[in-house]
Amino acid sequence: MATPEELYTRFTAAEASGDFQGAFDYLHEIQQQQPDYRDVATRYAQYREQGYEPSHTTGAADRETTVGGSSQGGGAIRRRNQSEGDTSESGGGRRRGCLIVAFGAFAALFLCGIVAGAVFFLGFTTTDVSVGVVDDFFKATTAGDIQRAYDHFHPQLQQEQSLQDLTQVVQSNPSIFQVSSVNFLNRSVVDAEATLIGEVTGRDGTRTPARFDLRFDDVWKIVGYELGPGVAE
Repeated sequence: MATPEELYTRFTAAEASGDFQGAFDYLHEIQQQQPDYRDVATRYAQYREQGYEPSHTTGAADRETTVGGSSQGGGAIRRRNQSEGDTSESGGGRRRGCLIVAFGAFAALFLCGIVAGAVFFLGFTTTDVSVGVVDDFFKATTAGDIQRAYDHFHPQLQQEQSLQDLTQVVQSNPSIFQVSSVNFLNRSVVDAEATLIGEVTGRDGTRTPARFDLRFDDVWKIVGYELGPGVAE
């Protein structure tokens, strides 16, 4: 049987790749073994609120993470500013630095739990505005207001994708751009750059992995996006 630490490592890999069902299955197995492990209780509750249920086909410890798995066939829709660098940040350093001086093991675990919880909460609250930008982008595409959606693009992205191009993409992919909900469980902010990874649920029930990169120049603007299989690779 895999240990909670091994399962948590698989959980983070599955979530980063966009395999949210797999990520939830790993959380579920950790919840069965050690409910108070790291931030598992909080993350488990958030996934349940999004409607996820444990997979009944196989145990989480036996499954392999499917990178960029999607219920939709075909290739991903990708638009990215070519000058944009990699803004991803390793989360390993966030979990280090709990200095233990004359404290018992329980006190150390308690302090680390507080730090992890604070980092998790901060990561979500600081991206509220950028998530709102993407939410409004999809509200606009759903309403057919492509100009409003296009206004959320950073000028550099507008140089690479015209309003006419975006209109054609939106009209050709109604299962992606006619949405009922948008969820981003994986969020990060580095300086003035934000990365949101999650999924979009269309009105027809199609669930599509999604990644949006944003930059803050007075306001948050979209500098790149990917929709479809493999978006988080």
